[in-house]
Amino acid sequence: MYVFPLLPFLVAFVVSTVTSMGGVSGAFVLLPFQVSVLGFVGPPSLPPIICSMS
Repeated sequence: MYVFPLLPFLVAFVVSTVTSMGGVSGAFVLLPFQVSVLGFVGPPSLPPIICSMS
């Protein structure tokens, strides 16, 4: 699937502009966009016990 390279930046700019006027974070809007349109699935979270072992 091809995604126009500037699309994520444009969407992030528009979402952040609109949501910042309301004083809220745009993360709840950007995450569904990243998963559905871009097909991005982030790295799995590590349990806290593994992170604190170092």
